[in-house]
Amino acid sequence: MSVNSEFQGGWSLQRFDKIGTNGEVEQPLGSQPNGMISYTADGAMSVQLLSGDGNVSSGIDAISCYSGRYDVDAGSGIVRHHVESASVEGLPGTVQERNFRFAGDRLILSTVLDGSHFELEWKKISSGNEKIGGETNYGYSVGWGKTRQAENGDKASRSWTALDWDHDDGFRSFSP
Repeated sequence: MSVNSEFQGGWSLQRFDKIGTNGEVEQPLGSQPNGMISYTADGAMSVQLLSGDGNVSSGIDAISCYSGRYDVDAGSGIVRHHVESASVEGLPGTVQERNFRFAGDRLILSTVLDGSHFELEWKKISSGNEKIGGETNYGYSVGWGKTRQAENGDKASRSWTALDWDHDDGFRSFSP
């Protein structure tokens, strides 16, 4: 199995830790974070992070999401998220690099930001009936848009891409 194919599918957030320079561990989205990250075979990705218990550290949004394309550098253990659309201002157009490792049905993504180490643990979603965020998931769709600017600064057009989960086919992306 190639590294790219190991990424493909949906992953449910299990843990979101921020480890400070003093070694202190915080949970920026509370003790029960919710979230999902998905990767398709054709290189699309989408991530949603939500506070599960209403407790959010300062500087972290209770809901944060972005989407775009991804590529994997297996030799360096890095996955790059090429952000096209995001709920956080300033994120579109950036490349978010994450160190990765697999541990059984878990994907661990980590990065360092402003001297703090962030580590997110994701569990592979194995069927359409997997519990995500406390609710049974019988299939879902995730969509994102990108507004293009006309030369005069007016919003000119909007293009949409969507990820759809099907019990038999897994994830697939499409642009309606």
